[in-house]
Amino acid sequence: MNRIDDLSIISSPCAIMILESLQDEIFFEIFEYVSIQDLYHGFYSLNLRFRMILASLTNLYGETTFERELSSPPFRFFASRIPKLSMHNVDLMDLSSFSAVRSLALYIEPNRAQCHLIRVFSHLKYLYISQRPIGHFYYSVSLP
Repeated sequence: MNRIDDLSIISSPCAIMILESLQDEIFFEIFEYVSIQDLYHGFYSLNLRFRMILASLTNLYGETTFERELSSPPFRFFASRIPKLSMHNVDLMDLSSFSAVRSLALYIEPNRAQCHLIRVFSHLKYLYISQRPIGHFYYSVSLP
């Protein structure tokens, strides 16, 4: 089959019907491997069924490099259902909406206020702070 034939199969109504006919459980499995940004932008606006599937996902991984991403629509929509969160170069952490976080990876040197915020997470079991040299990390964090 040549490239043009492949594209016509993908864009045919049958391909959409095949996607629509898949069981929800298959989407739950597939969506575990898709970033929350791609899930939100790719599926949230398709129809009510996909919106309900997205609303019921619980095993999500959130990764952010910029502070503004934490207030983006994907993070706001999924925040309370993200058990694994990784933050790169994010100085200010308002993580109050991330109530399900059990694993937190920080690629920054946390300040005293951030250490206090970390202690508030009652479900936090794993805390990873980057292995880059941290020169003045004098604060201690005791987890529940």
